[in-house]
Amino acid sequence: MNHRSAVKGLFDMRAESYNEYTSWRDEERILTEILRPLHTMRRNSWCLDVGGGTGRVARHGRNIAGQWLIVDLSPRMLSSAAEYGWCINADATALPIRGSSFDYIAAWSSLSFMDMPRALAEIYRVARDDAYVVVAEKVIGDYATVAPDWYQAVQRLRNPLKVEVLETSELAANMSAAGFEVLSTIEMRSQYRHDYETWLSRNGSLSNEAQRELHDLVQSRPPEVSRLGFDVVDGVARMPIAIAVCTARRSPVRTNRATVVTLAPVRMTDRLEIYVQHRNAPVLTEPDYLGSYEFPQGHMEAGESVEVTARRELMEEAGLKVRQVLSGSGFSELCSTDVVKVEATVPELVVLTEGRLHQIAMLFVVEAVEATTTAAIDNRGAWIGVEEFETIIRERRIYPLNQPMFEYLMNRLDIIRKLLEM
Repeated sequence: MNHRSAVKGLFDMRAESYNEYTSWRDEERILTEILRPLHTMRRNSWCLDVGGGTGRVARHGRNIAGQWLIVDLSPRMLSSAAEYGWCINADATALPIRGSSFDYIAAWSSLSFMDMPRALAEIYRVARDDAYVVVAEKVIGDYATVAPDWYQAVQRLRNPLKVEVLETSELAANMSAAGFEVLSTIEMRSQYRHDYETWLSRNGSLSNEAQRELHDLVQSRPPEVSRLGFDVVDGVARMPIAIAVCTARRSPVRTNRATVVTLAPVRMTDRLEIYVQHRNAPVLTEPDYLGSYEFPQGHMEAGESVEVTARRELMEEAGLKVRQVLSGSGFSELCSTDVVKVEATVPELVVLTEGRLHQIAMLFVVEAVEATTTAAIDNRGAWIGVEEFETIIRERRIYPLNQPMFEYLMNRLDIIRKLLEM
């Protein structure tokens, strides 16, 4: 019997008791992370549940957004999923679906039973540009530091058809290797409890020989495993488990850079001060940069001039208004003909980024004054002195687009101080 047929037979056998036996203690928390991207999507988005089994993800996800398709190798598993979406009995490594079809794809505890790189390649193929892809799998967790070989031996006995249990970093690496942009990885730990005899037999699916070997492994477990919380008391098995949820995106190749206007607000009180803020968004698309320092900035909207964008972003993000521009004669000059609008600008600095950030940003140094206290919903901004500004630069806790801007401004502070004192 080949691997594919063996996996199908295993889940056909487990179908009736699957939901009860695999009821995760933290299922609501896991589902929250798996379904988080759906809250940002259109109600009519197309969603795919890979290895969806009884339709657990689709059942909850359809209440948030999407029209759902559930794919699974076991027809008996799918018999419970039909009420939650369209169902296809198919192998996830060869999906009978045309390319670029889905806005959101989830795979919970399924890819580890198949050739993961092949399955991820298929998921990549059927995902649309900018589609969210979420993979959730049991991972080795704390066992990696104390007894990885012992834990892998236990898993091979309990799940002989499952590929080796990965570490969270390995799961994310598989997704990156498939071409996805990994946005976040979350590892959740909980204490699992189950009747020992049922756990030992995996609900009757393991042979007597496998159960004896598994029992021997449990009895001879390393002391470090017991200290993690693995024990058997009064016929109940208790053990720590870890689930990783990896959220990624199929990013298109972008040829056009986003145009950003960046403001470096300064002022003189009893000292020279610079306004900086903590980056607190966007959570899903740029999680690595949350908490880093930046200047107020934002994308130019259609039809906006540089000045309109600058004043709008400074007010929206920082609650400040421009008193004067300290670079050149102003933000820009406009010259229009009947068919062409021309805008000439001389910023302090132009910065280009490539890769995960694909932007062109124009920096303007401005003297700013307080205007409103109702702005800055996403960012925590503050006026800081030169010494604190220098510390931020030295520790390099800065949003990449703004790193050269911070350094440039630091070298110009004496000139800026003179301009403010004029």
